[in-house]
Amino acid sequence: MVCFHLYEMEQRMSSPEEIEALRIAKIAFHFVMWTGEEHGFEEYLETLRASRTSPPAHSFSTREEAESWLAKQSEPPPPAVVSIGSDLYSVGYNRRHRMRLLLRIPTPQELDARQC
Repeated sequence: MVCFHLYEMEQRMSSPEEIEALRIAKIAFHFVMWTGEEHGFEEYLETLRASRTSPPAHSFSTREEAESWLAKQSEPPPPAVVSIGSDLYSVGYNRRHRMRLLLRIPTPQELDARQC
């Protein structure tokens, strides 16, 4: 599904900046597929969408507090968005390495490819 969307985007791109951004996205997606974490990638995309509409499941003052909470979660931890200070993080799990993760969710401004 993601490959199809990348292909569709490629057909509409014209500027060198857009083409370079798409090239980087393809490399990143290839890496995700190669490491066997495509399911984690899809879950991460869903948390990006959810983070715009739902409040965080938990809030922490420091990353250490968040990591302590995460260490107590099941394997894999349930999908969730948490806040650490003013930043949002997706709760993730690397199945290959059996490792819990906190992945910072970029702000809408950071995701806007036209800003720079």
